[in-house]
Amino acid sequence: MGLFLCQWAKALGAQVVGTVSSEDKARLARANGCEAPIVTRDHRFARAVQDATGGRGADVIFDGLGRAAAEENLDALALCGHWVSYGQATGPLGAIAPERLTASRRR
Repeated sequence: MGLFLCQWAKALGAQVVGTVSSEDKARLARANGCEAPIVTRDHRFARAVQDATGGRGADVIFDGLGRAAAEENLDALALCGHWVSYGQATGPLGAIAPERLTASRRR
């Protein structure tokens, strides 16, 4: 799914930032339109996304992980951004407290 999303977003003119678990997958992601693959095995990527976007954050996050990436997704998301959850490989998402949605994402 990730490679499809990279190709689709790139074809639409988006700057594509993605997460992968190995350098081999990073090379494959680059070959499919991902400009900034972030290699991580512990689901820590928000700071790298913020850096890759000049501090703006991601306008859209497509998430197939679920629970393990929830906090990082919120921290990586741009203000007024969209978070699309299409899978929950690491477990279902819990409820998000309303005050967490209004908290500053610039840490």
